[in-house]
Amino acid sequence: MLTIGNYNAYKLRLDALGTDAWNARVAAVRELAPDLLGLQEVVVDESVTPHDQWDDQAAETIAAFAADCGLNAAFPATRGRPHGVAMAANAHRAWYTAILWNPDTVSFVPGSYRPLGSPDTSRYAFRRVHEIHLGHPGERQAT
Repeated sequence: MLTIGNYNAYKLRLDALGTDAWNARVAAVRELAPDLLGLQEVVVDESVTPHDQWDDQAAETIAAFAADCGLNAAFPATRGRPHGVAMAANAHRAWYTAILWNPDTVSFVPGSYRPLGSPDTSRYAFRRVHEIHLGHPGERQAT
């Protein structure tokens, strides 16, 4: 069985790391125990963070959240996507979406990550191809 979820983290920010609110979000995701998770509403404070640092801070937030949830969001960085995190955003606002996965059951196909919609849409999407590694029903099999 493959568990797929979508989670609106409602304005998840890095400065919440370690707070009760952050930990409650982590507990909700861990309870779901997804193989794939769409993450919405990772935000960066636009009023105090320079525009050229938005992606860096969002990537750090997503990586920290994924790690706390026992999931992964990392892929090899490239010149066009230097942050090495599966995320997408509108170029005009510091709101991000991401995809997280359980590395024991899912791996991505290299070169398949492509954010869609940037720079001018208000909603963001991305394409990413995953390989699913499942054994017998109810049994997870490591890659």
